[in-house]
Amino acid sequence: MTGFAEAVTGASNHLAHQALEAGHPGLPLLAILCLSVTCAIGLPGVRPGDDRVSASILWWRLRIAAFAGALLFWLLTICHLVLAERLLGDGAARWFLVDWAGRWGLLGLALIGLAISSRILAIRYGLTWLSKQLRAHRNSQETEALSDVRHEAARWAGAQGFDPRNHYRPGIVFTGLAPDGQPVSIPVKTALETMKCVIGATRFGKGVTFQVWADQAVQRGDCVIFVDPKGDDFLPVILRSRAEAMGREFLLVDLRETGAGRWAPLEHGPLEERIIRMTELLGLKERGTDADHYKILAASVIREVMAELPRTSLGAIADALERRDLSEGEWKALLSPREKLKRLARRPSLTPRAGRGLDLDRVIRSNAVLYVIGDIDDDEIRLAARTLLVEVAQLARRLRHERTAPLSLFVDELKFMASAVILRVLAAAAYTGLNLNLAFQSFADLLKPDDESLDGRAVLQAVLTNCQVKLFFGGSDVETAEWVQAASGTRPKRVTRMERTEVGAYGGERWEDGRTVGEIEEPLIHANTILTLPRGHAVLFQPERTASLVRVQPIRIPETEAIAAKAVTTAASA
Repeated sequence: MTGFAEAVTGASNHLAHQALEAGHPGLPLLAILCLSVTCAIGLPGVRPGDDRVSASILWWRLRIAAFAGALLFWLLTICHLVLAERLLGDGAARWFLVDWAGRWGLLGLALIGLAISSRILAIRYGLTWLSKQLRAHRNSQETEALSDVRHEAARWAGAQGFDPRNHYRPGIVFTGLAPDGQPVSIPVKTALETMKCVIGATRFGKGVTFQVWADQAVQRGDCVIFVDPKGDDFLPVILRSRAEAMGREFLLVDLRETGAGRWAPLEHGPLEERIIRMTELLGLKERGTDADHYKILAASVIREVMAELPRTSLGAIADALERRDLSEGEWKALLSPREKLKRLARRPSLTPRAGRGLDLDRVIRSNAVLYVIGDIDDDEIRLAARTLLVEVAQLARRLRHERTAPLSLFVDELKFMASAVILRVLAAAAYTGLNLNLAFQSFADLLKPDDESLDGRAVLQAVLTNCQVKLFFGGSDVETAEWVQAASGTRPKRVTRMERTEVGAYGGERWEDGRTVGEIEEPLIHANTILTLPRGHAVLFQPERTASLVRVQPIRIPETEAIAAKAVTTAASA
């Protein structure tokens, strides 16, 4: 071997010994830990999404340095293998490889895999959760929330019961309590000069509202007439107890087959008023059809008969028509009205004895309290109740200068009680002097009234236009809810208009720091509110005030009176 070769061999042996001595057993572990930490936390100082050129250059430099360090680690390992093989032989190299792989290989793979998995989980789920928590606990500028149907019901959570009579005050008509517990009322002047309507599904609060309003009407001295086609278990006893406390007469007339009390539809008042009630009762109103010829002819003959009779009871008119010498045309025209008269004359509640029965003229002049029960399932009794309302309207107009107290008329289930006369009363409230209070279930309910001669749209429009005090309960249909929303007006709300998120490298979404706040217009009473109102909760409209939410409660009756409610028998003499 030449001197040069010996020199090279000596130098390489010296270098190999130095490398092996420098190969401390902890260096592989240190390298693995460093690489694992780098995989877990990434490279500090920059983010991949940073758009600045300098940041991009630094990002790539750091990536190259990291990968170069990892590559250098593996190159040093290979060098160790080569040197071990050269100095110690093939067996030593194989032993070194097995020892290194067994000691550090699996550990390195496990730690690096754990680090990468931890980084993915932290970025995808951990940072998303942390971003959500930081956003939820911001010290933010004040904003409002838009209406959310899922949260509307919580508005009334924890509401306490109350007795309406504890909130009666002079000069107001108490209706209920607001969400904050403050009384909601209507000025008496408004209540007497403006007609009122209550809209809502059955058992949602219409009857309770009429309880409270009628009780206060009796208390302030109004002549109260309540026409209920369904009947109520407790309202009669409330009116009776209040009337007795005020020293006033209370009358109950039940028009049903087995009911107490009697009323003659065509016996009282001037002839012209009785003729109008006759056309209502017998269905002889003109409708602009070919049948009007026969209706006019029949009404003319019945008018002549009524003008001749000393007493125009249903039976007397039917008997007089049987005895009358009729032409063939008159006989045909009277065929249907005469049969209807006979059926009605067989009704005990509509055929009192002479000089007996309900006298509405006396009720109004004496400022009494009257409760009339109809039958929503009986066509003839519904028609009779509707005719009774016509007589009340006629008397209200005729006696308006003679009455000593306001006349308050309450009509439940307007769908079955509406008539052309009631519509005229709605259009001329000041002329009739009648304080009208109406109740029905929804807008759709009035679009097809029981009286087929009426235009449902016209009926609904007349009610909405002339009843300036309106109370809308829950359970309403969508059309009613949308009308309430539009009628309530709008108000500005300061809300968050936009917030942005950023999607991370592994699909985790994070809220950005900024948000856009602005004002939008939202209905004062949203349709969501109407559609989700619980029982006994409503929206009140009244003149010169904004729409407001109100909660109603029934009048509390002592247990002994509640038991006696169904046994109310006071009635007009038969």
